[in-house]
Amino acid sequence: MPEKQNRPDEPTYLVTTYRNGQFTTEHLTRTEVLALDHSDVDFHLDDVFGHIRIRTEDGDTIGYQVEIPGVGKTTRELLLVLMGRPGELLSPLKLARLTGNTWFKTKNNVSGRLVKLRAAFRDNAQAPWFFITRRVPYSIAWSAGRSFRHIEHIVLPTDEEAKGEQ
Repeated sequence: MPEKQNRPDEPTYLVTTYRNGQFTTEHLTRTEVLALDHSDVDFHLDDVFGHIRIRTEDGDTIGYQVEIPGVGKTTRELLLVLMGRPGELLSPLKLARLTGNTWFKTKNNVSGRLVKLRAAFRDNAQAPWFFITRRVPYSIAWSAGRSFRHIEHIVLPTDEEAKGEQ
């Protein structure tokens, strides 16, 4: 099936931003995405162009390209679920249900992935900035006080697919 070629002025990127307790989503063009200021959020995750920026509690910026070192597929899946529910403490069982990944069912598996995220974000379990935990019952959350932006590519339907939907 041929993929439709997007014109430069067409919105082809989905940008989700969380700031001050509110989610916003926008469809932006390539030019608009490239013009975004990475420093206006605590965490900037660009899955299209590979820009990853983390602003630490002390104001330092950590920059990565394409992937966060030490954060594999499962850990990234955990990160995205936490980002989708800021401030909501999620138990291992709830994480497993949300992701469909039974690997998350145990505290040790989740805790091990959280250690990797904390290392990459320079977060601290004693004074958490990005990731909040509760010991009993064990649960974790993305801090509702931390802002983020996530950029994803939108695949537009071909002309034939668009006609079929009418």
